[in-house]
Amino acid sequence: MEQGTWPDFFFPELLKLLSDEKFLSVRTSWHLLRFIKGNWEYLSPADVAKLKTVLVAAFDKFGDFKGSFLTAEILGELYPDQNTFEMLITLNRTSKARARELVPLGFENLARSTDDQALRESAISELKVLLQDASEPVRYEAALSLDRIERST
Repeated sequence: MEQGTWPDFFFPELLKLLSDEKFLSVRTSWHLLRFIKGNWEYLSPADVAKLKTVLVAAFDKFGDFKGSFLTAEILGELYPDQNTFEMLITLNRTSKARARELVPLGFENLARSTDDQALRESAISELKVLLQDASEPVRYEAALSLDRIERST
């Protein structure tokens, strides 16, 4: 395959799978995210933009926590921008409990990946807010994320 391209039919089929709640409910569906992340260089800029919306919609629909984990990781690491920051805030408010636990990971990866110092500080501030969350698992994950950020600087 040429860099920046996948066969024409391939990417739309991946989007269909990531939009199919029956597929996402399968415990091994997260392997598709691992494949996409491992082949990121083959995505065109247009594909990357389309994928972000689908990932956000799929965030709390995976049958295994690894799907939400990889989604949070991809969003923060590969989309380190203000829009992702806002999407993570929304996911924290709207996602099912098990997936919400992984929102701090998204903020952590965003803080570690962005070159925008103000955005980094906003992500860290949001993690500090999550230390006061009503959910103990969210508080725990926020504390872990803050600790990892602190140790990496």
